[in-house]
Amino acid sequence: MAALLLKGPPEFAWDVDEPKTEGILLGMSESYGAWIHDEPYRTIANQMMALIREVSDSLPNLLADFYETTKIGEFWIRHHGWGEGAVRQCSTLMEQGQMVQWLHDFYGENGDLVLVPNSIDPPTDAFGFVRRSSKYAVIGPPAVTKQMEDSDANHQYERNPQYVMNTAFHEFSHGLVKKYLNSGIIKRTEGLDRRNSYRGWFASAYPIWPLQCEEIFIRATTALFLSQLKGESVAEGFLEGEREQHGIYAIDEFYKGMWDYVEGKRKGRYTDLAFFLDNWAPTSP
Repeated sequence: MAALLLKGPPEFAWDVDEPKTEGILLGMSESYGAWIHDEPYRTIANQMMALIREVSDSLPNLLADFYETTKIGEFWIRHHGWGEGAVRQCSTLMEQGQMVQWLHDFYGENGDLVLVPNSIDPPTDAFGFVRRSSKYAVIGPPAVTKQMEDSDANHQYERNPQYVMNTAFHEFSHGLVKKYLNSGIIKRTEGLDRRNSYRGWFASAYPIWPLQCEEIFIRATTALFLSQLKGESVAEGFLEGEREQHGIYAIDEFYKGMWDYVEGKRKGRYTDLAFFLDNWAPTSP
């Protein structure tokens, strides 16, 4: 993930310390972790980098033209209150949910978790990335009815607090979990894939088991967080939604395993998540 700061033509800046593509490669390596060495990931990364190198000379002029044509700087100044309101709302929601402390306890890490509400993203759009010791979750506004005025709709994260919590939790988890899902745990859980009957866009978005495993792990962990925050009925509703919408029935085995980890850590059976996963033997069908 590479971010750009548009400052008016002809200036722009990569959000990396190193020059041009070297810095982007560093950022991608931090985000993808060990998986960038796997063939499917390496293929995707190489294609992205080839495109970046191809346009690197012309990119400043293209961005300058975009800046001028769209008047995005003027738009941002005119509506900066939306961003300020979104930050206040999301800060309140994060404090109420105590998500950061839960994630730190679960993963045993204390790096910064930075939530970035982006009001100009498409509704319900989100992504996460890693920059050094910080994990970021960038989330668009919640979907609202067409009848709502734009001035009310585009920054009202507080209208759907559960969306904010679930989405932020999910994107933060991507930055936290990668180092734990090594080739051993991927191999030992591969048999669980036979339980799944993928529906909708899930299989096309995550076509191989390492990707599917990470997604299912995160979704099961989200349910675990909800069970302790909102109660078991809320967690079960979330799990049922995942089974019905995506056909990922293996989520039940992951959920049971994560419960075992949390309870076992509390009782001193497990030292940390890495120890648990290295010794976890899920029941295959």
